[in-house]
Amino acid sequence: MPYRNGILHGMDLGYDNPVVTAKCWCFLFVIRDWILSKKSEPERKEIFQKETRSPSWGELSAKHLAITQMQKAIDAWKARSISTEYLQAIQNPAAVEKGSPEAVVLEFLTFWKKRNYGKMAELLQEKKAKNLQTSVREVRQQFENYMVKDYSIKRIVDAAPAIAQIDVEVSLSSDSISVPRWTFRLIRENEKGETVSANLAGGQWRFVWVLPSKEEPPASE
Repeated sequence: MPYRNGILHGMDLGYDNPVVTAKCWCFLFVIRDWILSKKSEPERKEIFQKETRSPSWGELSAKHLAITQMQKAIDAWKARSISTEYLQAIQNPAAVEKGSPEAVVLEFLTFWKKRNYGKMAELLQEKKAKNLQTSVREVRQQFENYMVKDYSIKRIVDAAPAIAQIDVEVSLSSDSISVPRWTFRLIRENEKGETVSANLAGGQWRFVWVLPSKEEPPASE
């Protein structure tokens, strides 16, 4: 390492070379990393303590109760019988069942028609909506070339207690790419991103993906 006193007092010569320069830069990066590490130490300690803390009996009991309630709800759940009359009626948003997946789809379509990509991104599932800035950019990239004029829900499928799939016919402006039919895949989650059955309180329908009906869903879904 460069000897500070030797350099200052003229005893160490020839230190102005690439090797010594590289050592100095390396030492500066080490100091920087150490300072950043010290600054984040309390936060890292707190995260470590949370991750390694053993749950209390009360927490274990509450978790067990929640799992039991979820299992009972899943066993009791039945898919809705969606009539043609209901599909025709919900073209008027006032007739839509509150808290239903189709209500969220119509909300998404309203924002899409207004080209409000921020509000569209907020309706994505919790793990995607957390990083809102990235989600807004991805939503814009996916939908900005489609200018919506009108839309109507054509099919609603309650695929599972917390999964729904809805097909929508979308009328686009003449200068848009022609994709008349879209499929919406939704999941029902709570604020923590945990799956909640449709016949339990405390959940909200969110989008897993929205694709033209002819396309395949993402492999990770």
